[in-house]
Amino acid sequence: MDTDMLTYQDCRKTPWITETDKKDILFGIKQKVNFIALSFVRSLKQFGK
Repeated sequence: MDTDMLTYQDCRKTPWITETDKKDILFGIKQKVNFIALSFVRSLKQFGK
């Protein structure tokens, strides 16, 4: 299992993180949240029926 942490610094230039996401991340940092999770779907098959 890869235990490297992805930080805001690492992903701020990542195209799949929107401006809204960036604002939400910064808000979370100001609120001293412990974790911010990223979840994404690669295909519609992952949704099932």
